[in-house]
Amino acid sequence: QKSQSIRLCPNCHKPFLVLEQNCGQFVCGRYYTHTTPMNQSHGCGSQFHLSQAGYYNIDTERLTSLQEVLIKQRKTLEQHNSMSQVWKRMHQADLPYLSSTIDRSCHFVPQSIATITLEKESNVFRHIVESRQKVEIFLMLPKLIELYMWLHSTFDALISSEEASSIIIGSLMNEDQLSKRFEPIQVEHLLLLWAKTKDSLNTHLQNCNNLVNWDCETLEIPFKNIEDASLLMLFSAFDHPTEGCDYLFILINQIIGQFNEFMRRLTEVEKISAKNCRSIDPKTLLFRSPAELCLRALEFISSSNFCLLVENFRVPYKDEYNVTGLEMAISNEITGCHFTIENPMSRLRTQFRFRQDSFLQNTDAHEMEGLKSSANTYFVHHQDLQIFEKCQKLLQIQQLQHSDQNLKDVFLAKFHNLDYDDMRGVLDGMRTLLNTFAFSKEQTIDSFISEAEKLQELGFPAL
Repeated sequence: QKSQSIRLCPNCHKPFLVLEQNCGQFVCGRYYTHTTPMNQSHGCGSQFHLSQAGYYNIDTERLTSLQEVLIKQRKTLEQHNSMSQVWKRMHQADLPYLSSTIDRSCHFVPQSIATITLEKESNVFRHIVESRQKVEIFLMLPKLIELYMWLHSTFDALISSEEASSIIIGSLMNEDQLSKRFEPIQVEHLLLLWAKTKDSLNTHLQNCNNLVNWDCETLEIPFKNIEDASLLMLFSAFDHPTEGCDYLFILINQIIGQFNEFMRRLTEVEKISAKNCRSIDPKTLLFRSPAELCLRALEFISSSNFCLLVENFRVPYKDEYNVTGLEMAISNEITGCHFTIENPMSRLRTQFRFRQDSFLQNTDAHEMEGLKSSANTYFVHHQDLQIFEKCQKLLQIQQLQHSDQNLKDVFLAKFHNLDYDDMRGVLDGMRTLLNTFAFSKEQTIDSFISEAEKLQELGFPAL
């Protein structure tokens, strides 16, 4: 393109740009033939016709050296990318034992245990080795469960189905959006939860080819990355998971089933009584919870320390292992995670309720105006509106400006988890508190609240 639009002065060979519309006459160094150049060094001032000006020629000699540098840099970049892939594969590879073989599942197994007679074979070790690849999936559970519970408690009855289908969770889970509704400490926790969830879940989706099982049915997950999923795809919006999207719960249910089967087989080969394997509610298995700390004991199985532990029980100068001692050591390392998880269908799944805009659409203007508060918010029940307005009036009479940040943080942190009864309890408690405070003398609202033995005695729900 440069060689087509640029010509050279026939006298000094300086390049100049030729516009499509021109008179054909040129003066070297001038924009137009009748103007004086601003800087004489821009041209020699000779007059000529366009037909006398030759085309700009590419200086191939100067380009050759640059092209050689470019080719060299491309090769260096390709070698770097190639080595990066090699190191990445090496980092993800299993660490072999000092004396090992590979079983049918391509796992490293100490050769003495692989070739030992069936009477002395370590079923505990074999079960652990065969399950090493599943550990990372099991460790996702607390994060997935908390994400599921947070989405349902935060948006339940708050958004419509149309809004849920248009909101992408990747655009929602960022600091700017979350800070509009949550306190900084909760925003920090949610961002950490999201960062750890999306990376591990995306890897899992890639490994399973975006397929998930429910009973005997195989379902295809419509998103390759969790960031691209709409909220509708993550809600339990129907009576049964297979009736709608509900992909997040289906993933959780499948992983819980795999974990319970892993623990059932482990207790069987360890000959542990079923009474010693407790059952926990899935709602207690949250990110950074005590139950998650117990689950994280399984990290030992997939770490290099597991390989080192096996070699510590190698018989000196022999290709044999102290199988009994090895099994006891493995059991001691993972003893905290001997539990199963209760059925998530009955203990975790909550059917999501979309906001019903039909209530506002089917209410006439007069009735709507009667449900509108002085703060321009709408109430469904007239009694709730009356209590709210009573509180507003008492606050204005007492000229109260509450400054207890700790109490504010508690209510903000718990707000999205409150059901209707709890929200009604907050209103009732506030009315009782303000009515009682009206008879107190020479006290601030903060000191009055701090002297109250329990907020529940004033009618507030337990938070």
